[in-house]
Amino acid sequence: PAPTPAPTPAPTPAPTPAPTAAPTPAPNSTGEPSAEEQYLISGTLTMEVNTSAEEACKDADLEQAVLSAKAKVANVSESAVTVYCIAGDSSSSRRLAENNNITWRYRIIVGSEDQANDIVSLI
Repeated sequence: PAPTPAPTPAPTPAPTPAPTAAPTPAPNSTGEPSAEEQYLISGTLTMEVNTSAEEACKDADLEQAVLSAKAKVANVSESAVTVYCIAGDSSSSRRLAENNNITWRYRIIVGSEDQANDIVSLI
């Protein structure tokens, strides 16, 4: 009888390469908090204006001044603050209702609870 040929060895899978660690992201150079750790402070500021409330709300310089002031008081970058003007005042006070009032709604976003608490105590 003829010799039996040697069995063909089963193919061996190529070794799995070791996982490579993803690079550590650099710290956020803008000072803005990452999406995972954001704390929001919001509020309103009402002011009486000499012009019509609608005109005052359209004043880009006034909007920038309010935004800059909120950022300075909160000790954050201006990019962490948003402001929105509302013409008129929803107050039930008759004296305020007779005047030209605008209300600024503001939002400040920070990266830590401690910083948020500090800002709340300042504003």
